[in-house]
Amino acid sequence: MTPISISRRRAFAVAGVFLLAFLALYVYRTASIPADSPIARMYRTEADLAMLGNALDHYRSEYGRYPQPGAEGLAAATEFLSETGNYLPGGPPSDGWGRPYVYATAQDSARVYSLGADGINGREGIPGSPDDIGADGASRSYRTHYRALQREFMQAVGSGK
Repeated sequence: MTPISISRRRAFAVAGVFLLAFLALYVYRTASIPADSPIARMYRTEADLAMLGNALDHYRSEYGRYPQPGAEGLAAATEFLSETGNYLPGGPPSDGWGRPYVYATAQDSARVYSLGADGINGREGIPGSPDDIGADGASRSYRTHYRALQREFMQAVGSGK
């Protein structure tokens, strides 16, 4: 064996160990978060919003415009995306709290978001309460709110409430 092949093997072995450690940490972290906890609901909602944003973008690329605002337009976008694959066959999912997503358009832009844990909307088409989760992901300032809710949730679970 040449020294190059030994160092390549060693590099792959080290990379494999790091990959396994990362995977173990990921499994541990996700397994330790209850599915009904605020942070798990937030992450699930963020993932749904990314998928819905893709559905809206694909619809726009095909038709040159976003679908009409509201639940019907969001359903049209998810139906269009599901024509090429089985992405969202049942239409738009509900957010992490079981409520429909809010979808609004303004000129040449679209906004889809969740009303979050409290279900309270600010102004029409603009997330208004600190726990509203938006698809743009620009600031994600709501995460601080959900971390606090998560701490409260875990304390309540730990105390048996």
